[in-house]
Amino acid sequence: GEASHSTVDLPALIASCNPSVAIFDLDSTLWNGNCENFDAARVVAPSEASDTAGRTLRLFPEVSAVFEALSRAGVPIGIASASPAAATATRLLRGFRLDYGHAV
Repeated sequence: GEASHSTVDLPALIASCNPSVAIFDLDSTLWNGNCENFDAARVVAPSEASDTAGRTLRLFPEVSAVFEALSRAGVPIGIASASPAAATATRLLRGFRLDYGHAV
């Protein structure tokens, strides 16, 4: 069957859960690939990076809204990843303007 698409009231959901922190993985969680394969990529759009070979790394559609809602609610955002490409990940996160405070 068809997937149902419902709108979630993120501020209300965050308020009802009252999280003390939100921790996210990177690869295949925030975006559709492994950042270690995109060390030469540059951000070309608010949710897309591409490299010289024409490969693209895209944020999943909900990521920016979730990060913004958590930030507005004062919930610290952390990144936990086993990726060996910490510098690439940091550059991409900044390029996508994702507000986060801690990497672990």
